[in-house]
Amino acid sequence: METATLYHNNRCGKSRAALQALQEKGYQVAIRYYLEQPLTQQELVALLKKLQQTAAAIIRTKEPCFKTLGDTKSYKEQDWVKAIVQYPILLERPIIELATKAWIARSAEALSIL
Repeated sequence: METATLYHNNRCGKSRAALQALQEKGYQVAIRYYLEQPLTQQELVALLKKLQQTAAAIIRTKEPCFKTLGDTKSYKEQDWVKAIVQYPILLERPIIELATKAWIARSAEALSIL
C-alpha cells in the first residue's frame, strides 16, 4: 500500500475531500497538519521541487496575513519561502505528496490523478 502525505487543514472542505479520496483509493495517509506543524524552509523547498512550482505560485493571497507582507513586488523566491514558513496559512491547500511527485488537490480533476 502506497503512503501519501496530505498537507491538511481540517477546517477546509477541499482538504477533507482530498483525505476522503485518498482513503477511498486505499492509500496509507500521513496527515501533516501544517498549521500546527509548519514546514521548515528545507521541507518547503523540497516540496516545491516535487510540485514543480515556485513559492509565489502557491501563496494564498486572500489570507489576511498576506497584507502584513507589505509590498511584495520585489520578492524573490527566498522571500516567498520565508513568508510561508512564517505564516503557514499562506500555503495553498490541500497538497498531496507521493514518493516522487506532489500536487495541489483543490479540484475533482486534481483528485482524479489518484
